[in-house]
Parts: sequence; structure tokens; C-alpha cells
Amino acid sequence: MNTIINPREWYDANRTNCRGIAVVVHGLNTKPQACEPLCKALAQRGFSSLRVALSGHYTGSMELQKVSCRLWLDDIEAAWNEAKGRSSGLPLFCVSYSTGALLCMSAVGRGMISFKRMYLLAPPIALQPAAKFLPLLLPFSLLGVSLPSLSPKDIRLHSWTPLNAYKAMFQARKTLFKKAAIQKLSSVPSRITIDPRDEFVAIDGLRCWQHDMLLENWDIEALHSEGESGKFRRHLLISPQRMGRAWNHMVDDIAHFLGRK
Repeated sequence: MNTIINPREWYDANRTNCRGIAVVVHGLNTKPQACEPLCKALAQRGFSSLRVALSGHYTGSMELQKVSCRLWLDDIEAAWNEAKGRSSGLPLFCVSYSTGALLCMSAVGRGMISFKRMYLLAPPIALQPAAKFLPLLLPFSLLGVSLPSLSPKDIRLHSWTPLNAYKAMFQARKTLFKKAAIQKLSSVPSRITIDPRDEFVAIDGLRCWQHDMLLENWDIEALHSEGESGKFRRHLLISPQRMGRAWNHMVDDIAHFLGRK
């Protein structure tokens, strides 16, 4: 059983110097608590943060078997509405990771929400060749099949990830190849940051997607993890302990990007 009770938690910047509000969403089968250092770092740099826990990540372990793309998009929309209601005219930003970033992009593309800027950490839009087998396994989601998680124990929620959760992720991903969605996304200046050694997301594929979708307001930056995360060819791990000096570079880059006029 996950210990997270509140699906949304605030990390407030100094009210007199607050520069905006960031909606922060974790990745698939990732502990929502893993985003806490990022939220605190943003608050120190003048951005209040709303940490979102996706359905299936703050209730019983079997709940991850029952998630859907629609349920997760509703989570994102509810968080955005809460942030909007508290914004008092301050701009809203997205700073989200992996599947959380993908869902925020999908919600924007569907016209459900909007942001002034988005900073997206390793969104699984373009996959590495070794990960392209996943869609072939999705029919087995009806049988409750799960795949082992390779993420470290302190970051992952469970030692397994249901195929049904991957199915929800791929349904959100489809949005990002539709013309109507791209038109909405193109109006939001955005930055994608990814470690070129990521075993799941392909940086070259992301650049091709950006080029093909004519996203001129978007850029893609390489982030080389120097700490423990850099020793492994695995999905980007966003924590100060695992990223080493790259952590401060990343957080400073986020603050600089969000703070642009």
C-alpha cells in the first residue's frame, strides 16, 4: 500500500516574490514522493509547485491495474483547475516527468488545459528500438499481465508495471501525432530535456518528431547525468543524489526557461 494520501500537494514559494505556479507530475510506476526535491527546488527559485499523484499511485497496489488514459487526463485537469483557482493571475507552467509529461502534453493537445510554458523531462514520445515491442504486448493487458520494473527500489512504486498502465500511456501518446493537437501544442513554448543514454526514450526520435510536427517554439536539450544515474543506461532518474552536478544544472535551466518573458 502506498503511503500517499493526498493526490495533490502544494510547495509554496515566497508569496511576495512568486513568479508562477508549476504543475509537477511523476512518471509511470514512480513514487509521487520522488518529485518532492524538484518541487522544493522550484519553490526556492520562486515557483510554487503543485505535485500531482496520478490515479493508481496513491491508493492500493491493485489500483494500478485499473487505470485508464481518461482517468489520468482527469487527474491532470483537476490539478490544473486547482492551480488555476489559486493562481491569482500568476502564469501556470508544466514541469513534468516521463508519462506525467506525456499526459500533460496530451491534455493540452486535447484543449483540456493550457500553460504559459512547459518543461518536459524525458516524455516517451519516441521510443528506443528495444522498447518498441511494448505495443505488441498490449493485448495481454486484458489478462492482467505485468512487466518487471527496472527502476531503483527507492523510486519505483511497485516491482512490476501492469500492461494496462502501459496501454493508458500509449493511448495518451497517440494524441501527439494528430494535427489538431499539434496546433494547440505549437502555441506553447516548450523544452524537452533528456539524457542521450536513456534506454526508453530516443533523443534522435524526439528531434525527428519535433521537426515533422513543425514545433518551432520547442527545443530539445541533452542532459548528461553525472551521478549514480549516469552509471546506468536507463530512463532518466530525477533526483539530486542520482544526477549529481547535473541536478543543479537542470533545476537552474528550468527556472531560467520558465522565467523568460
